[in-house]
Amino acid sequence: MDSADASTLDTSKTSARLQVVRYVGLSIQCHPDVRRLGETARLFDLGKPGCATVHRTEPLFRDASGGNPRSLATARASRIPITITVTGDGRCSIETSAELDVFADGARVADPRSISPHVLQKGILLRLGSYVLLRLGLYEDVADSETLPELLGHSPAMRALRAEIGRLADLDVPVLLRGETGVGKELVATALHRASHRVEGPYVRVNLAAVPPPMAAGALFGYARGAFTGATATHDGYFVDADRGTLFLDEIGETSHEVQGVLLRTIESREIQPIGGALRSVSTRLIAATESDVEAKVALGTFSRALLQRFAYSLWVPPLREHMDDVPLLLARFLAEELRAFGETERLWGNDTDQHPYLTADFMLLLLGYDWPGNVRELKSVVLRFAIHNRGRERTEVEPRLQAMLARTPSDAIAKPPASQALTPPEADAAPLRREALQLKDQDVLDALRRFAFEIDRTARELGVSRSWLHARMNTLAGVRKAKDLRAPEIQAALDRHEGDIERAARQLEVSAKGLQLQITRLGLRNGGGGPAQ
Repeated sequence: MDSADASTLDTSKTSARLQVVRYVGLSIQCHPDVRRLGETARLFDLGKPGCATVHRTEPLFRDASGGNPRSLATARASRIPITITVTGDGRCSIETSAELDVFADGARVADPRSISPHVLQKGILLRLGSYVLLRLGLYEDVADSETLPELLGHSPAMRALRAEIGRLADLDVPVLLRGETGVGKELVATALHRASHRVEGPYVRVNLAAVPPPMAAGALFGYARGAFTGATATHDGYFVDADRGTLFLDEIGETSHEVQGVLLRTIESREIQPIGGALRSVSTRLIAATESDVEAKVALGTFSRALLQRFAYSLWVPPLREHMDDVPLLLARFLAEELRAFGETERLWGNDTDQHPYLTADFMLLLLGYDWPGNVRELKSVVLRFAIHNRGRERTEVEPRLQAMLARTPSDAIAKPPASQALTPPEADAAPLRREALQLKDQDVLDALRRFAFEIDRTARELGVSRSWLHARMNTLAGVRKAKDLRAPEIQAALDRHEGDIERAARQLEVSAKGLQLQITRLGLRNGGGGPAQ
């Protein structure tokens, strides 16, 4: 079992810093030709004033490689221009003809619409008719040297993930993949293997949650014939199956103390001990994954601190809500896969897609407004459900139950309220809640955020609104930021000021402590006491 000390993994020194150019641009979120989802057009360099027109033949959009420039080129987009202007102070305005039905984040653009730099940074959705949806916002022009077909997406979060994989892939160190359910940890493990020097060796995947605890040791490390009742033949085990390759252990947080102890010895000694058999050496690269809070399990004594420390590197896989820019690309891939299986591929890119578009802007708005607690796996499930419902239909539609699900925030439905608060019956009319939400003043929302230390779930429950509504409202509040937008010097100064106390630093920075901890981990910062941020 190959290993390395964690101190050898100073990723800040492994590659030269890339020059990132930020610009104001547009990306295609919905289009009659589904292959065009995710294409971007550069309008102005950030910080420089400019004026651009948007219509059927302007501007030119480019694909992920930066090539194949082409206009929207669809009869579903008007030739009447929309004018987008950016001033030197970063403010943006949108102006269009009264003849056009153009909507910006759901509100019709009748008069010139002014957009603050803060809202522009978050991004604003422009709906041009029923089948064209564009995102106006800030983008980064940066070379992405890592080509990993398993991990689709052009967002900063996905580029950062691919860069981390590139730094790790050829190192024979144990890696722990962290992240919520459905984020794609298994895809990351596959990408690590395929980018490694072990790519010609075996790749073995094991879901430990599906292995009964009494059988786990024998399944992982093997057993000799006659070692116990029923052992009628020698069994090599998964570590031997993956010798000279990669072993991926999913749900490692659910393993027993006994298995954790043997895993620790295997990592340290690079040897395995089959039940009833002799020691044998293996050259197996170990990748494990968990959605559990293993630090909490360590504190409770249900997970080995020593085993956690032997994983030389933890790689965090972002939840889908942190890279929503990638939803159109993922949607296009999943639709292509499902319709290929149904024999309906021509519905996506046949000759009449302009006459019979498969996707509508309203459906895309539902997808982009949902917070995806099940992450990419849930998106794939929704796509399959949508494709099955529309199989053989001339015009697609969203089934009522799916529409209702996407229109509400799933986390609100499953979140546990305070003991003194009763759950609202699922059949209750939510319209009064929406009317009350619309009456909330910015200061009311900001005061509640500060009172609950910017924890979204608690603040949303206090205000009686959904998480998605609160996220959208925060996008319009001046001065409100997300932890992922903070830069290293500002975070480090706050940590130093509060002697590494993350909760106090989060209150100063006015972000959630959980979000700040994730950003600290991403940036590799150190706490005020000089040690690694915990």
